[in-house]
Amino acid sequence: MCVVALHCWSTFTRVASTGATFTGATSDWVRRACAALLLSVLLTGCSDSIQGVQTYDYPGGDMRGGMIAYDSLHSSAHLPPAGGPYSPLWQQCGQYTQPIYPEYAVHSLARGAVWVTYRPDISAAELSQLRAVVAAQTNTLLSPLPAQGAPVVATVWNAQLVLDSAADSRLSQFINTYAPPVTDAPAPAAPAPAAPAPAAPGSAERSVPDAGLGCTDGYLYSM
Repeated sequence: MCVVALHCWSTFTRVASTGATFTGATSDWVRRACAALLLSVLLTGCSDSIQGVQTYDYPGGDMRGGMIAYDSLHSSAHLPPAGGPYSPLWQQCGQYTQPIYPEYAVHSLARGAVWVTYRPDISAAELSQLRAVVAAQTNTLLSPLPAQGAPVVATVWNAQLVLDSAADSRLSQFINTYAPPVTDAPAPAAPAPAAPAPAAPGSAERSVPDAGLGCTDGYLYSM
C-alpha cells in the first residue's frame, strides 16, 4: 500500500507539473483519492505491515559470557527477548522440544534468525501446525518457553508478534516478512562490514547486527 500511495501521488504531481490536466472532474477525484491514500499510510503505516507487531531499538554487538538476565523474561508476560546482549555462541537453527538458552537464541536473532516460542500446554494438534509453519523457513528456531503468557510468540531482532494461536495467519506472514535477508539484526564486528541487505518486502527496515549470517553451524544446547 505504501508503494501504491506514493506512486499515485508522485504520478499525479508529475503530470500536474507538466501542465497537463485530466479531463472533467477526474483531476480533482484523482488528487483527492491519492491524498486520502497517502494520508492513510502516514497515519497507520503500510498496510503490508503486520498488525500487532511490537518493535524495539536494540543496537546489537554487546556480547557477554555467562547467563544474562533479560527484562522481558522477568516481566509478567514472560516474553522472549527481541534483542540486547547475547552470548558469543549462537543456537543452531531447528526445532527443539526443550527450552533453549536465551543467550544463544538472541545471538541467533542477531544473525537474522526467527525464533518462535510456544507455551508447553498448547494442544498436540496446534504444536503440529506450528512445526509445519516454522519448517517452511530454514533460518528459524522453535522451542517451548514454560512461563510464557501467550500461547505463541514470534521474535526477530527488534520485532515481536504475540499470538493466541498457531493457526493465526500472521505467524507465517511474520516469518516470511522478517526471515533473511534483513537489515536489522546486529552483525559481528568486522574491519570492513558488508553493506546491509535490503529489507524484505513489506517489512520495516530493521538493524540486525549479524544479518544474513544465519544460525547454521551453531550449538545444539537446550536446558
